[in-house]
Amino acid sequence: MTAGRGIIHSEIPGKEVATGLQLWVNLKSQYKMVEPNYQELNKSQMTTAKTDGVKVVIIAGESMGKRSEIRTLTPSYYLDFKVAPGATHKQSIPKGWTLFATL
Repeated sequence: MTAGRGIIHSEIPGKEVATGLQLWVNLKSQYKMVEPNYQELNKSQMTTAKTDGVKVVIIAGESMGKRSEIRTLTPSYYLDFKVAPGATHKQSIPKGWTLFATL
């Protein structure tokens, strides 16, 4: 979702148990007043990649040579990794970017 100059949305997940992480990224000043925008992909539509015991769901950005269909005004990677015991993966991050990771 791009809030831009304002968007109304509901965060009520319904009767299902919902877990997730919501990350808000500040827009550059030139994008602060853009039209609000919402993109939605369900799990089956998300890009995934896997190799050598590492699986990634690419919510935004790119990993393992694949790219998400989600487009962001602020270049971002939002990746959900599952790493098997003993497996390793090195994710490239563009120079000058800030990284947030949760384990």
